[in-house]
Amino acid sequence: MDKTDRRGPKSHEPAFEPTGPKKPRAATLGPKPADPDQEKARLMQKAREIIDQTPEVRPDRVAVLGEAVRQGTYRVDTRRLANILIVKLFTER
Repeated sequence: MDKTDRRGPKSHEPAFEPTGPKKPRAATLGPKPADPDQEKARLMQKAREIIDQTPEVRPDRVAVLGEAVRQGTYRVDTRRLANILIVKLFTER
C-alpha cells in the first residue's frame, strides 16, 4: 500500500526524507575569524594599502571637472555637501 495519497503524506510520516546530517549554517559562510581585534587590524591594513595605491590627485577626474567649470555646467549638490559637512562635524574627534 502506498504511504501517500493525493493529499500528501499521512500525518504520522515525515513530509520529506533527510539526505544526511545537517551542516551548521556558519560552516557554509566560511571560517569565522578567531579574534575580532585581529580581523579589525587586518581590515585596517587592507584599507591602508588601498589608500596608499590611490593617487592623491586623479588627473582624469580633474580634467572632467575643470571642463565642466570652464563651460559653466558644473553644479554643486548643496544638500549633499551640507550633509557631508554635518556628518564630518559631528563625527570628528
